[in-house]
Amino acid sequence: MLAEDGLSVYPGSRELLSNLVYSRQLQDRMALRLANDAGMSSWMRGGISDHDFAHNLSRIWAGLPKDASNESFYQKDGVNKAHIDYGVVIATLGEIYERSGS
Repeated sequence: MLAEDGLSVYPGSRELLSNLVYSRQLQDRMALRLANDAGMSSWMRGGISDHDFAHNLSRIWAGLPKDASNESFYQKDGVNKAHIDYGVVIATLGEIYERSGS
């Protein structure tokens, strides 16, 4: 789930999305755009660490932990919490990086 302010950086995004048919393809496109905004290209080039990229992703997806505390970046709002272990996030990023051949 996207954090409430995850799309707020895109002026008019709510209006744009209200006119689109939500699909897996749209979800994938949105996820790639947001991951790129979180620094995916820099991460793939080795410009930022797995930990920094994971933290950036947690600012977009409230269900991801912000760090080894396993708390969501938005945990203090009383609504959001992380739904996956930080170690799993870091291990998964490592697997993605290895498979990419970067």
